[in-house]
Amino acid sequence: AVSMGGRTPELMDENGPIWVNKFSEDSARAFVKQLHYQSLRDPTSPILVYIDSNGGDAYALLTMIAALEQVPNEIITCALSKAMSAGAMLLACGDIRFASEHSTIMIHEISAGAGGHIDDINVQHTAITKLNEKLMNILVKKSKFKGGAGALKKLLRSERDLYLDSEEAKEFGFVDHIGIPMLHKNLSVQYLLSSNPRGNNDQVTASAKKSKV
Repeated sequence: AVSMGGRTPELMDENGPIWVNKFSEDSARAFVKQLHYQSLRDPTSPILVYIDSNGGDAYALLTMIAALEQVPNEIITCALSKAMSAGAMLLACGDIRFASEHSTIMIHEISAGAGGHIDDINVQHTAITKLNEKLMNILVKKSKFKGGAGALKKLLRSERDLYLDSEEAKEFGFVDHIGIPMLHKNLSVQYLLSSNPRGNNDQVTASAKKSKV
């Protein structure tokens, strides 16, 4: 497996938020199943995805990203305490992205071990390089990182693991809001901005359809 760090989404009730902790083949299948189930039940209401993850398998991540792009619902992602590696990638792929005030977001290039014959190692290295390029391009596209993929990869090479707090993640364009969104009985989504000391809720309205790229 090609790792993006860390140790199956943890799924709550069928209409509630989808909780993501692990990135593996099993967790990706469970994620896709619940995502499509919620979308089929109601294709117009937003789907809320809570992320608290150290990361995991890169191919599982790609499966989950593909699933997000298949449903018409607006996807709202939120980092609760940590969204690291694959978790940060999934966070950035939401249509509306949140990070709780005290959350940590970490991004880095993928890592993997290679073994066997020298020719096999070269083939694996080429495949991993292509996969890393694909993931970095997705991240740049979703985050609109200033300077593009080259600048992001240069930053990652210099930082190795790039740790960001919620404010920094917003500055980098990986999240849109600081706060925690919550689903209500009418399936509207509200969130509390950390910058609002009075605790007034702002309404987030979901589009019936979202544009696909």
